[in-house]
Formats: sequence, C-alpha cells, structure tokens
Amino acid sequence: QLHKDTHNRINMKPVDPELGLVERSDLVKGYEYEDKQYIIIEDADLEAVRIESNHTMNIEAFVDEGEVDVIYQDAPYYLAPDGAMAEETFAVLREAMRKSGKLAIARLVLSSR
Repeated sequence: QLHKDTHNRINMKPVDPELGLVERSDLVKGYEYEDKQYIIIEDADLEAVRIESNHTMNIEAFVDEGEVDVIYQDAPYYLAPDGAMAEETFAVLREAMRKSGKLAIARLVLSSR
C-alpha cells in the first residue's frame, strides 16, 4: 500500500495489545470461532485443503434457467476457450444450452481458491 500523495510505501507494523510491537516471525494464522477464542491454523493445514487449479472448467450439472436464483448472478466471470478445438466444443455446448433453456453449474478453481 502507498500513501496517496507521496507514493511512499506504508509500513504495517504488527502490534499486540499487551506486548506492543512484535516480530513478524512471531505471527501465526488463526480463526476466531467464539469471542476471543481462536484456533491456530498451520501452513500444513492450509496445504491439506488446498485445491489445485488445472485451468479447466468442470461442469457438474445442467439445470433449467428458472432453477437458478438471481442472487447467484452477482459476480459474473467471462470465460473464453483456449485453442481451435476448445472453441468448437464451447460453441456447440453454448448453442445446445441456449436452445434447451439450460444453464451449466460448473466448478472452476481461481488462484487456488
């Protein structure tokens, strides 16, 4: 992060309310599950649940257009096929879905999330 006028980098110094300034090496990740009650999350825990991105979209199901509530249409992503074979497959699938009034429910991993 930068200051809007000077464009100098802003230092984010970690401060513990009891100890004051602390070293970054003393920081751990945690999740608050109750007021002031935390579970510590290790890097190995995050690695164990990490989803690998394979840059493909996996269609889980086809549903009627009316079955998808508009609340799920708040964050559109625009995808494009990669290569001639993918373009043909995409076009055939798109037209079949359009003609049948179906939507695809798909899974796509973005940035390991």
